[in-house]
Amino acid sequence: MNKKELLKIIKNDIIEHFDGYSQKNDLLIKQPINSLLKGISFDISSFGQVSCTIFIQPLFVPFEAYSYLYSFTIRDNNNKQWWDIPQNINELIFKIKQTENKVTNNLDDINNFFIYFSNLKTGGIRFIEGLVYTACFTLREDYQKDLIHFIDLFEKSNSNFPWEIECITKAKLLLELANKSEQLMIQQLNEWKTYTLKYLKINL
Repeated sequence: MNKKELLKIIKNDIIEHFDGYSQKNDLLIKQPINSLLKGISFDISSFGQVSCTIFIQPLFVPFEAYSYLYSFTIRDNNNKQWWDIPQNINELIFKIKQTENKVTNNLDDINNFFIYFSNLKTGGIRFIEGLVYTACFTLREDYQKDLIHFIDLFEKSNSNFPWEIECITKAKLLLELANKSEQLMIQQLNEWKTYTLKYLKINL
């Protein structure tokens, strides 16, 4: 299995099983619902095996690429993530649809998305950032406390990496706007959503 063969299989054998998705190279992308983008990613190992991941991406977190922070790896009955394709393509399709039906379809609701991934209590700064922005976007009761706590995490770590400085700057901006007007904060998040959509080349 090589990249060209995988793209052909996605086009001819896989996408027809997933309504509402379009193919972008080795990804299947679904039209965003509630500012959440859902996609199915396929990857090839050096041995020609294929792995598959369903991911959900909050679009109001400014990002210039697809993000797999909130994702589910599709595994076979032996809990292996690498699949022999096309031999096991029917089982792979079944497992993708099973994961969709049991888990990810329910997460199209942005509040369910927030609750599910918050309860995992795992992930790094970027993972937490997305959840804090989701709390802000949905105006959850304690969203300002979440923002303040997120900012404190950075300030206590004394990190100076450019991406971390950018994260804390954006978080402080949201807090500043929230103190003025929640409407201004939501407006900023929607501007970041437009930014992300532009870089992902997705038209609503």
